[in-house]
Amino acid sequence: MGPGELEELRRQIDEMIDKGWIKPSESEFCAPVLFVPKKGGKLRMCIDYHGLNRITRKNAYPLPRIDDLLDVAGGCKVFSKIDLKSGYHQIKFDPADQHKTLFKTRDGLYEFTVMPYSLTNAPATFQSLMNKVLREQIGRFVVVYLDDILIFSKSMEEHLKHLEEVLTIVKKMQLHLIYLGHWLSAAGLEPEATKVEVICNWPQPVNIRELRYFLGLALYHRKFVPRFSIVARPSSRLTSKNVPYSWDTACTNVFHALKDALVSYPVLRIADPKLTFVVTTDASQYGIGAVLQQDQQDHGDGLQPLEYSSKRMPGVKVATSTYMRELYALRMALDHWKHYVLGRHFKVFSDHQTLKQKSMGLLTPLPIPDGPEKSVSIDFTDMGKVSESGYSQVMVIVDRFSKFLNLIPLSPHAPTELAIRDFQQKYILQFGTPKTLVSDQDPRFISTEWKDFTSQLGIKLCMTSGRHPEANGLVEEINQTLLQLLHALKIPNQETWDEELYSVKGLYNNSVHSATGMTPNRLHYSWQIRKPLSYLFPEQPVGLTPGRPGFKAKYDRLLKVAIAAMTKRQHAMIHHANKKRRPSDIHVGSYVWVKMSEFSWRRVAFASRVLTRLAEDLRCKEITRECQASNEPVKFGRNTHCSCWG
Repeated sequence: MGPGELEELRRQIDEMIDKGWIKPSESEFCAPVLFVPKKGGKLRMCIDYHGLNRITRKNAYPLPRIDDLLDVAGGCKVFSKIDLKSGYHQIKFDPADQHKTLFKTRDGLYEFTVMPYSLTNAPATFQSLMNKVLREQIGRFVVVYLDDILIFSKSMEEHLKHLEEVLTIVKKMQLHLIYLGHWLSAAGLEPEATKVEVICNWPQPVNIRELRYFLGLALYHRKFVPRFSIVARPSSRLTSKNVPYSWDTACTNVFHALKDALVSYPVLRIADPKLTFVVTTDASQYGIGAVLQQDQQDHGDGLQPLEYSSKRMPGVKVATSTYMRELYALRMALDHWKHYVLGRHFKVFSDHQTLKQKSMGLLTPLPIPDGPEKSVSIDFTDMGKVSESGYSQVMVIVDRFSKFLNLIPLSPHAPTELAIRDFQQKYILQFGTPKTLVSDQDPRFISTEWKDFTSQLGIKLCMTSGRHPEANGLVEEINQTLLQLLHALKIPNQETWDEELYSVKGLYNNSVHSATGMTPNRLHYSWQIRKPLSYLFPEQPVGLTPGRPGFKAKYDRLLKVAIAAMTKRQHAMIHHANKKRRPSDIHVGSYVWVKMSEFSWRRVAFASRVLTRLAEDLRCKEITRECQASNEPVKFGRNTHCSCWG
C-alpha cells in the first residue's frame, strides 16, 4: 500500500475499533486487506476471504431478482428508499467463530465481532434477516434487496402511513438507516444518474480487463438499450477465449454507441399486472432482439416499453432458416419474461418482413392430359410396418386425368427388377401403356433398368427436381389419403394393412374428386358402376356402352366437362399461388448458388448454407416449363428446383 492508502487503513481500523466491530487477535486464520474505490473518490476497505469461503458450507437462501422487485411497484406514484447504514455490521458474529475472520495489516492482526463483508454466506444471512423483519410488509408496499428497502404507495397520505410502519419496525429491531442503482418515479424506471455518468466518462479500454469492466457495467443497464448484444458484438467478441485483443474502428464505434445509448435511454414503465403484456421479437443472422411492452391505451399512452432484451445468435442457429431464427427469438424472449407472461393472456408480434419475399419462379403446373391412360404419376410410399405377407411399402399409381388409383404392395427394399415386373403385370397389362410417367428421383426410377424398360415401351419419363415433391403433388396428396384411410381400416390389427388396399382403392375411386366433379371410376370407364346400396334408389336407364352408336360422342362430352373443370381449378390455383411468387430472373447458362441441402457430401464443413459458384458444375442447364428430365444432369447428382437457388 502507498502512504495514502496506509493512512486511510489506519483511520478505518481505529473507527471500527471504537465502534466495537473489530478487536486485536492472534488467530491462526489470516486474510489480506485491499481497497476498492467508492463514489466520490472514497476508498472501501475489503478483506480477501477466498480461502475461508472455499471451506465454508454454503447457505442456499435465495436472493430476489432485482427485476422482480421493481415490478412489484407497478401503478404506484410515491417512493422512498431506505439504506441500512453498514448493514452487514449490524449483525453480531458468533464468538466461537470470530477468530476465523482474522485479517492482517502492517500494524497487527484483527478479527471481526460483527458480520464482515466478503463472506460467502453474508448476503444470504442478511437477506434472511430482512425478510423475517419485514415479512408482513413485503409484497404489499415494501420490497427488500439486502440492505436496500423500497417503500411504494399510490398516494402521499398512504405513503406516510407506510413509512411510519416501516420505521417503527426498524427502530424496534435496532437497525440503523442511511435503492439498487435505479431511479423510480411516477413516470417509470430510469438508470441512476451517477452510474450513467460513470459510463459516459469511462476512458477507452486499453486491455481486455478494462473492456470487461466496461461491458459489465453497461450490461447491468442492458434493459434500457434496444439490441444491446448486437450493438456490443464487435467489442464483446474480444473477451472470448483465444481471441487476441485488437481494438479497431468497429470497437471504437461500439464503445461510443453504447455510451450514447445509455445517455439517451428511454424511461421504462413499471409492469402493471392488470394490463396486457406485448412481446415483440426480431432476429437476424447476428443476434436477436426483443421488447416487452404493455398497452396503456386507457392512459392515452399506447404501447410503452417495460424492458429490452437481446442476445447474440448462437453459432448453431446461424445456419438455420429465417423461420427457425425467428422462432428461436420468440422462444428466448418468452423464456426470459416467463415470470410476466406465464399463465397470462399476452400478445406476440414477430418481424416477418423477411419472410414476405416472394418465391422465385411463377407456378407452371403440368399440362392436363387429353384423356385417361395418357399420363400417370407414380411413387413409392413406406408404410413403416411389415405386414404378415411380408410387404412394407406401396407403389402408388394414379392416372393424372381421371385420378384413377392403383395400389401395388411391395416387399422391403424391393429392387428395380421387382418394381418393373409388378408395374408391367399389375398395371400395364390391365390398363395399357401410358405416354408419360411422372415420378421423383427415387434410385429405382433413375436406374438404367427402369430407363431401358420405359424406353422399350415408348414411355417418356418426367422426373421432378430434387427435394421438390410439390411438382408431383397429385401422388403426394394421395399418399396422405392412403395413410389416413389405412389408419381407420387396419385398427386394431395393423399386421394386415396390405389386405385393406382393395378397400382403399374402392373408397377412393368411387368418391367424387374435387378437381373433376365426378368419380375416378366414371371418368376412367365412362359409366357409373353399381354400388352395394344402389338398390335403395330408383334404377337409372341403361346408358350408352362401348360399341353402341353415340357412345364416343357422349364420352367426348364427358371428357370436355372434366377438362373444363380441371382447367378452371388449375387457373384458380395458379392465380392464388403466383400472388406470392415473382418471375425468375435466371436464364439458361447463368451461374447459380445452390443450397448445401442439395448436396450429398453433408459432412463438408462449410461456413454458410450455400456453396459458392463451382465453375461449370452449377451452371443452369435449362429453365423447364414442364417436369422433364435433363439430358445432361449436372455433376453433383441431379437437377434442382429454382427454390433451391440463390
